[in-house]
Amino acid sequence: KVLGSADVSRNRLTGALPPEWSAASSLKLLSAHSNGISGSLPSSWAQMRRLQTLDLHGCKLEGSLPRSWSGMAALVDVDLSNNALEGDLPPSWSQLALLVNFKLADNMLSGQIP
Repeated sequence: KVLGSADVSRNRLTGALPPEWSAASSLKLLSAHSNGISGSLPSSWAQMRRLQTLDLHGCKLEGSLPRSWSGMAALVDVDLSNNALEGDLPPSWSQLALLVNFKLADNMLSGQIP
């Protein structure tokens, strides 16, 4: 069987987001919000081309938004709010044509909106 969704929200998970999760090529929903997950957003997750919903709000994520994620063309809902993300919003993310809900509140982002 193929994993279509994963929800591990509101637990006590810690550590970094595993780059190996990019192998879950059929994943459409990934929710891991409200955990102690830290570290950066893996660039390799750009391989999850079927991912539609990504909810990682309320974690301890830091670093920049991966430019490679602009290839995740199926994304509709993204919530990365309430983390410690910084840097600019990659201009290439404006290519995410299906994106409807995009939440980045309460981070440390800077620069211009593409």
